[in-house]
Amino acid sequence: MLVATAIEWSTGGALILDGAGVRADPGRVVGLIGPNGSGKTSLLRCAAALTAPDEGEVTLDGADLHAMRRRAVARRLAFVEQDADTEVELELREVVLLGRTPHRGALEPDTAEDLALVADALERTGLTGRERQPWHTLSGGERQRARIARALVQRPEVLLLDEPTNHLDIAHQLELLELVRSLDLATVAALHDLNLAAAFCDEIVVLAEGRVVATGTPSSVLTPELIGSVYDVQATVGEHPLTGTPTITFTPRARGRGRRRGDRAASAGGQ
Repeated sequence: MLVATAIEWSTGGALILDGAGVRADPGRVVGLIGPNGSGKTSLLRCAAALTAPDEGEVTLDGADLHAMRRRAVARRLAFVEQDADTEVELELREVVLLGRTPHRGALEPDTAEDLALVADALERTGLTGRERQPWHTLSGGERQRARIARALVQRPEVLLLDEPTNHLDIAHQLELLELVRSLDLATVAALHDLNLAAAFCDEIVVLAEGRVVATGTPSSVLTPELIGSVYDVQATVGEHPLTGTPTITFTPRARGRGRRRGDRAASAGGQ
């Protein structure tokens, strides 16, 4: 269980997180939503022990995550960032193999288990046959799926995802989130698309200006009133005819209405 409590964090004199928090339980997917600039990425980075908060704490099964050694954290927690491209000279297979680094010494050769985990992760992310392809020749969507594959070979207990559907077409968005749900991990995913959040998340945490303004099931949280208040749009919420999950459509508010910082007219993805 990962719990981030009362997190405050500032940078450059600006308060980014103001008492925010999130909890990830095994086998559950938590969606972190909110407008641009609401603090989603910052909260994930604090929860991953990559950024030290000014106040508050992050615990993993009751232990202070920020007091753990980085290798110990990486053995139990995987964080998939947006567009973190440093592996430009590597092949896809080598990038995914980096996920095994926390589990072996620096000079240890690849084991049969390592290679089997990589092959399985590539298959599950639809990248089989691309093993030898240079990283810089992959599309944005392929790189995103490769980052997920790298996280899978870490064999984590907790999975933190920052915009995991970024760059993916619709089919791969659905496949990836289906995969995330099947992993039975404690998962937190920052998502822009409210309909994807409604369809795949057990719980939703809504951030606005660095604070948590709502937490609950998709049906209880994704109301026209809350969406209108947080995103400054008019929202209609219905029910999916097959799954029963909320489905949301948007229209901009009338011209002349003020907008929250970072907001723009929303698309069907909730942006």
